[in-house]
Amino acid sequence: MMPAANAGCAGADRRAARPAVFPLPAVRLSKLKLAGFKTFVDPTTVLTPGNLVGVVGPNGCGKSNIIDAVRWVLGETRASALRGESMQDVIFNGSTTRKPVSRASVELVFDNAEGRAAGQWSRYAEISVKRVLDRSGESTYYINNVHVRRKDVIDLFLGTGLGPRAYAIIEQGMISRIIEARPEEIRGFLEEAAGVTKYRERRKETEGRLRDARDNLARLDDIRMELGERIVHLEAQAAVAARYRALDAAHVEKQQLLWLVKRNEARAEHGRVAAALDEASRRIEADSARLQELEAGVEARRDAHFEASEAVHVAQNDLFAVSAEVARLETELQHLGEARKRLEARLAQLELDRGHWSSRREALAADRERWQALAENAALRAEHAEARHLEIADRLPELDSARQAADATMAAARRELAQTEQQLRVEETRRASAVRALEALQQRRGRLEGERGAIVGPDERVLAEREARLEVVQDELEALQQALAEAQPRLPDAQAALKAALEHERAVQRRLTELRARRDALVQLQARVQSQGKLGDWLKRHGLDALPPLWKQLQVEDGWDEAVQAVLRERLSALTSPDAAVALAAAHTVLDETPPESLAIALPVTPSTLDPAACFAPAAAPASSTETPPPVGAPAGANACDEATHPSATAFALSGGPGPSAEAPPLVGAPAGANARALARLVAVRDPALRGLVGDFLAGAWAVERLDDWLPRCAQLAPSTCLVGPRGQILTRGALIHHAPDARTHGVIERQREIEGLAAELQAREDEAHLAHDALLMAETAASELQERINGLRRELQTLQAQVHAEQVEVLKL
Repeated sequence: MMPAANAGCAGADRRAARPAVFPLPAVRLSKLKLAGFKTFVDPTTVLTPGNLVGVVGPNGCGKSNIIDAVRWVLGETRASALRGESMQDVIFNGSTTRKPVSRASVELVFDNAEGRAAGQWSRYAEISVKRVLDRSGESTYYINNVHVRRKDVIDLFLGTGLGPRAYAIIEQGMISRIIEARPEEIRGFLEEAAGVTKYRERRKETEGRLRDARDNLARLDDIRMELGERIVHLEAQAAVAARYRALDAAHVEKQQLLWLVKRNEARAEHGRVAAALDEASRRIEADSARLQELEAGVEARRDAHFEASEAVHVAQNDLFAVSAEVARLETELQHLGEARKRLEARLAQLELDRGHWSSRREALAADRERWQALAENAALRAEHAEARHLEIADRLPELDSARQAADATMAAARRELAQTEQQLRVEETRRASAVRALEALQQRRGRLEGERGAIVGPDERVLAEREARLEVVQDELEALQQALAEAQPRLPDAQAALKAALEHERAVQRRLTELRARRDALVQLQARVQSQGKLGDWLKRHGLDALPPLWKQLQVEDGWDEAVQAVLRERLSALTSPDAAVALAAAHTVLDETPPESLAIALPVTPSTLDPAACFAPAAAPASSTETPPPVGAPAGANACDEATHPSATAFALSGGPGPSAEAPPLVGAPAGANARALARLVAVRDPALRGLVGDFLAGAWAVERLDDWLPRCAQLAPSTCLVGPRGQILTRGALIHHAPDARTHGVIERQREIEGLAAELQAREDEAHLAHDALLMAETAASELQERINGLRRELQTLQAQVHAEQVEVLKL
């Protein structure tokens, strides 16, 4: 080159030639596209037509920016490596004549015509690596216009020496750094050149995943220990709850027994009160009768007292002339009424004393008459003495002696009178006490008569009405007590039924939730089978994602899922449609644009006519024989292509086959107990339009339980016939093939069958849940109604008890 060119190509001199950048001989860089990157504001394409390309230009024309773009698109994140202060500096920031742009984009396009690129991109004839950066600072990477991670871009070039910090891009001073590098750095260059780097990165990733797995296991151990502690705590709580329920049940039972005892005591007390009430009524009646008798006695005694008073008054009047004291006694006798109340207790004694007083009165009357006689006699004698005084003046001594004798007689009479008067005063004192007692009794009688007058006699009609009402209320009270006694024992049963219904409903709901979660998980897993990967995006872009795959239309007998998957393989995920026009349009779409992954389209066909003779190679037989023997090991009387009876036979049938009577004798030497069934007879197809297609897919495939019995005779099989075991091994005329399940479609048939079973069970469980919920509502309603009825009966019982008490009080008042 020219010296000026060398000076202008300083950036190019610091960079390696193309063979060092891309050591793979079969993949080469064909072009470099830049837009908005540093000085390349307009979209610019740099072509690399040869293996050695140089970029020549003056300083500042952007030569180094090209290599910076290559380093940047390969994932460089250091701004210093790109000769800038920040990553935003790679975006064109404007000039005096141009405005800034909002994004920078660089794309490397590699030629992979020979398909020698490593990894999943090897099947593409051209590989483009693109990086886009906007003002927000977010970088976006693309490989063949598919959004990828930065790591994916780095992994694409691992082991090739090409990368943001690899040795393939040689800049100024890099040779010196390699020479002066430490052994670890030289080891890194050598490993990159030997292609070991990608394995080291994978090892690093694996170690990181293992560390994460260990951390997760440790965390799981912690969670398990924590859950164990919680379980212990919950078990203790459950024991406490069980003890609480037992104690609560015992409390309810004891409370009911207490209520029963109180009810029995109340009934006994009610009986005792009723008996006491009857006894009190009888006592009141007896006391009333006795009071009437006492009143009659008091009247009688009053009459007697009046008569005695009259007699006393007569005696006092008679004694008035004898002594002034007799007048005082008669005056005091007027106040005998004051002591009448106190004398009521002494009426009996007064009755006894009345005779004595009568006798004393008679004695006093006799004494009075005697004293009156004596006084009259003394007066007469005094008159006679006065008359004779004149006569016997001269007889004075004799008269004095007579007078003295008369005075002595008078003094004796007066002494006797004084004694009599003293005795009379004593008797009058006793009589005064009796009179005061009689007055007290009279006062008490007056008070009783006043109270009796204030008490209105009961109205017999009102009393009868009250008693009748009391009896009705008592009957209602007994009826309520009986109803309450009948309702209370049913409350624990209703509560137990409510609890049982609640637990049953919860159990059903838990089972229903588990089934729904299991079904949803399986449905999501089945949906991901069809939508995951690039094929799912391709199907969505062309509107084919709504077509169901073939495995959704199949129902396989248990145990033969892997056998069907081994025979169908990629056809198991074939897109199906009941409309032939839709299926043909999908097929044209596949022909027009190649999908990124394997794809099959099910086209409408008619069922094939299977010839049993085509299933097996012909055996030696007479020329006149028109029959074809069955396969080796087939049971006697069973043609491998017959319409055998099977649970799925009604859903799938191949037309044109022989009837059940078509039989062929088995080959000589067939293993005992070995059977061969058409694999198509083990598959049920829901869509009738697809039965012929599935029949063609499975034509020539026969299901056998044990393939080792057929190995010695596999040469007798026809070229288009194969035997399939339950685990998916396929035996053909010259090979035994083991089917390795596809990771994406493995188990789809079994999961689909489980989804259908779960759907049926879910329907049954939902019906059971509705029934359980209805039973729970009924139990809640019954328990609530019974509780409300018991509460109402208790309130009515209290009201009636208060009413009975009020009626009893009213009856007592009457």
